[in-house]
Amino acid sequence: MYLNSFIHVKTNENRLFEGRLVYFDSELNLVLDFCREIFDFELPKCNNSECSFCINQTFKWGNVNILGSDIDDIFLVYDINR
Repeated sequence: MYLNSFIHVKTNENRLFEGRLVYFDSELNLVLDFCREIFDFELPKCNNSECSFCINQTFKWGNVNILGSDIDDIFLVYDINR
């Protein structure tokens, strides 16, 4: 994953967010900006083998902070292949 790229993150409560990765440190803590929540009806519906939503490929990280939000319990990060 690259800085300034948009990624999907999933919370412990199974809420899904899309945001721009602006920072991560050596302990794999992330900071996201320009974040929005994604709801079930917006989830990609495809069979593309490159789509991380289809193959459910997850990357475990440390804490995530969304700028301007008190959400800090996000722990699963999805690549966005768009």
